[in-house]
Amino acid sequence: MKSVRTAGRIGRVPNAPKTQHRSVRVSDEDWADLDAAAAAAGTDRAKVINQLIHWYLRRPGAKLPQRPEERPAS
Repeated sequence: MKSVRTAGRIGRVPNAPKTQHRSVRVSDEDWADLDAAAAAAGTDRAKVINQLIHWYLRRPGAKLPQRPEERPAS
């Protein structure tokens, strides 16, 4: 009989994320700007997005992420 590797039968994979990958539609410009702004704040897009979700859902202790300095108008 063939063994099936289901989530319940395989162990954790080293360095595997603990959360499921999700997809959302974001414009290329906003995605690039979010990357730059997050990097300027010393973080990354995923952390900013997760902080926003936790704040939006009113999770205990959730705070809005720090926003980057305002960019001068072009």
